[in-house]
Amino acid sequence: MRPADWYAVKYTQFFINNLKEWSDPRLPIWATISNGEFEGIPGGYPMNMNVTPRSQPVTTLASDNRLGNIMTYAETQFILAEAATRGWITTSAKTYYETGITSGITQWNATVPTDYLTKEELAWDDALALEDKLEKIHLQKYYALFYTDFQQWFEYRRTGHPVLPVGQGHENGGKMPARMIYPIVLQSTNKNNLDAAIASQGPDDINTLVWWQRP
Repeated sequence: MRPADWYAVKYTQFFINNLKEWSDPRLPIWATISNGEFEGIPGGYPMNMNVTPRSQPVTTLASDNRLGNIMTYAETQFILAEAATRGWITTSAKTYYETGITSGITQWNATVPTDYLTKEELAWDDALALEDKLEKIHLQKYYALFYTDFQQWFEYRRTGHPVLPVGQGHENGGKMPARMIYPIVLQSTNKNNLDAAIASQGPDDINTLVWWQRP
């Protein structure tokens, strides 16, 4: 990323507030202080809304070799936690879930607080309904996938988790996009293949499901 692109990124309230509520040690590693505290901006705000920039990525992250990873140990553990929760494997989901959380923190050379895994909003409960368990897993996976390409979005499209806020400026009937549209340049430089792709997949529209999302 160019420096200008890096400085343009601002964290949302959803991203910041969860970390603050959990007293997550990754927060000061990832985010800058704004107005004397960590503070995010509303997600999906209307285009005509004047939003003051708040916490943004710490500049040293731009050259941190932990960004741009392919697959971390934490991600693998959350994959196994989901598999166990869905009954695909017989090992305890709790073990994978807690290992995923721990690894997601320690990979940033941070120490897991002693009470972290027992906090009410984080503690694993086998009595929860399936969707509630998946929400716990994928909320933690969301943070473990910090700057892992577009994987957070892919996981959200696949599972619907974590539940993300829909702001007043979120158009498209409040639905999250299923895909990105093809860039305009393809219409002039590669129109034949563009037309072939559209004929195969469906309309070039943000709501057209990609092949792995289709029933």
